[in-house]
Amino acid sequence: MSETIQSLSRGLRILTLINQRGAASLADLYHATGISRPAILRLLATLEQEGFVRRWLDDGLYRVNTLSPGNNRNIAWLTLVADTIGPCLSDLTDQIGWPVDVAVLDGDKMTICETTRRKSQYPVDLITSGYQVHLLQSAVGRAHLSFIGADARNELLGRLSRAPDPYDALARDRAAIDAVVAEVRRLGYATRSVGYSAQNTRYAGSMRAIAVPVYQDGTVAACLSVAWTATYLDAQEFSAKYLGAVHGAADEASSLMDSAKARSLSEFHAGRSDHN
Repeated sequence: MSETIQSLSRGLRILTLINQRGAASLADLYHATGISRPAILRLLATLEQEGFVRRWLDDGLYRVNTLSPGNNRNIAWLTLVADTIGPCLSDLTDQIGWPVDVAVLDGDKMTICETTRRKSQYPVDLITSGYQVHLLQSAVGRAHLSFIGADARNELLGRLSRAPDPYDALARDRAAIDAVVAEVRRLGYATRSVGYSAQNTRYAGSMRAIAVPVYQDGTVAACLSVAWTATYLDAQEFSAKYLGAVHGAADEASSLMDSAKARSLSEFHAGRSDHN
């Protein structure tokens, strides 16, 4: 077998293993294939460069890129958002140092799609993709609630008002909710309820966060947030220092979401033409 064909065979084997496992580390691929680690790294670099795999920010594992060429599968929205705007999160963390999360509405909660917490230079709780936070307490949830349309907001609040979770009880106080929404829209960003944490984590009570929406075709598609420790700055000081950069990242993410939708529609119509 020629060296070129052997490299292609090994690359396809790596890609297949990642797809079968859902996510894989360098060690996983080494133990499964017996291919040398340097060779695997070269193959992964090539697959990543060509858009077939992506190394996720939150855990460092390799996954099949949902935006890979020719991928027309019905993919999870969370993964699509992570793959589309993940680079924006990394760039923002490089710029400001603090960790960045992106979350989407998932039922009646917000689910983290991707995060740079392992990349951040500051000590924070290392949550991973799939971590859920409450709508009415989290910065991303309040941002989503405040920037969606009134009909969608009323429908969402109606469901939350009937929920038994004490973190959703605020939905039954529409005057309080209206005040939160008005304040978020006035400021241009949402803040986390002081002391809120979805789980009892190491830094649970000491973290603060601001969040802004990411749009697709003018509709809220996700929310981007930055977290920091309360001893660093209060929310007003933090936003004065970093809000411009956060909005810049959200604008870039919105453009990428629009481009991803346009590309998906183009591929869909091209696929239909091929079958006609």
